[in-house]
Amino acid sequence: MSAGLNEETVSGRAAVLERLLGELDELPEPARSVATDTVRALAGLYGEALGRIVERLQRCDPARLEELAGDELVSHLLILHDLHPTQRPLTPLPMA
Repeated sequence: MSAGLNEETVSGRAAVLERLLGELDELPEPARSVATDTVRALAGLYGEALGRIVERLQRCDPARLEELAGDELVSHLLILHDLHPTQRPLTPLPMA
């Protein structure tokens, strides 16, 4: 995604992603397991990378981290990966 997307576009893409993730349950085995494991592995890897960014920002520029955490999309990602500086995750991220 580009940094210039408006909230409506971001919301639309999130809705498409949610729909596609829901469709994974309809896949026959073993395709369902492979697809689900792939999504979990990718999300876990992205979460690890995001965690490294957050760790460095906490050390070097905590005000910038707070500013970034104020962005709705960034905030959701930080919460999802239990990285938000002030909020706890709503549901745990399943690890692959």
